[in-house]
Amino acid sequence: MGRVWHPEHFVCFHCKEPFHGSSFMEKNGQPYCELHWHELFGQTCGKCNRAVVGQVIRAVGKSFHPNCLRCYGCDSALGGQGFYEWEGKCMDKKCFLKLPSDVRKKIETKRKEQIKAEKARAKAAGK
Repeated sequence: MGRVWHPEHFVCFHCKEPFHGSSFMEKNGQPYCELHWHELFGQTCGKCNRAVVGQVIRAVGKSFHPNCLRCYGCDSALGGQGFYEWEGKCMDKKCFLKLPSDVRKKIETKRKEQIKAEKARAKAAGK
């Protein structure tokens, strides 16, 4: 930041709380406590709306804490296991198999197309 601060004036730009020797993050020359930096500029959980720090799971166009990504059908945790996306919702295999067969076929076709597109992007990026 290129400036010198009195300890009592070295505060989070957002909450105005002093750092007291704890770590801070910088954005546009201003110091932020880790909590507010992540809330303002980092990823926010699609379920609990808190900052996602550390392990993040991306699904349905959002970021989630591992324990916040849950099955729409039965509310079981989906972090670390495969899941199916349907109409912007995540489902485990057990709940997915309860859907009508024509809906499952549409989801499977879309899923295969996405995997094929991801492989093509990865291959193009590797060249």
